[in-house]
Amino acid sequence: MRIVVFISFLLLTGISYSQSLKSTFKINQLNGEVHLSLTIHSGNTCNGLTIYRSKDSLNFESIGVIDGYCGSLTESITYNFTDENPIVNQVSYYRFELMGLESSEIKSIKVIDLEGKNFKIWPNPISDTATIYFNNDLQKEIAFNVYDLSGKLVYSLNTSSSEIPIDTSEFVNGTFIFVIRDEDKEVAKGKFIVQK
Repeated sequence: MRIVVFISFLLLTGISYSQSLKSTFKINQLNGEVHLSLTIHSGNTCNGLTIYRSKDSLNFESIGVIDGYCGSLTESITYNFTDENPIVNQVSYYRFELMGLESSEIKSIKVIDLEGKNFKIWPNPISDTATIYFNNDLQKEIAFNVYDLSGKLVYSLNTSSSEIPIDTSEFVNGTFIFVIRDEDKEVAKGKFIVQK
């Protein structure tokens, strides 16, 4: 199963801090699994960690526990957890609960199931807007080029994202071929139809 993920822009900035907890919570995806990392900074301790996941950011269910004493008075310590069966094709929300203290902030991530292919377009044909999803776990810089059926380049974009929005205001009605390339190889190639 080929899976690609999308993290909101705020998450791509990397690190965020909880005001009173003094911890750093990171989230990313690789090979269809969601990887969570919580660093408890020196001077903070707790009695175990529980990892929660939600489909709506309100109703959370426990998906794992890291038992035992956590944190340290003298050094920062990082705890990692992998969600091997994440929710696919919709946004999921994660948080840590530090037993004896409080919960971490909530982070969101979207994992897309490519259904064994190297890209997915939704919707296609396109009447207004659509998104092309593809596998770019390592967030490499890619070139996205769109050609009409005569082979003329009609649109070009560079990005390091794993999703490319398409706005039909950029195109006339018809069939278009797209190619996604990183610096080493062709990542995906396909077509979409514009029907305004």
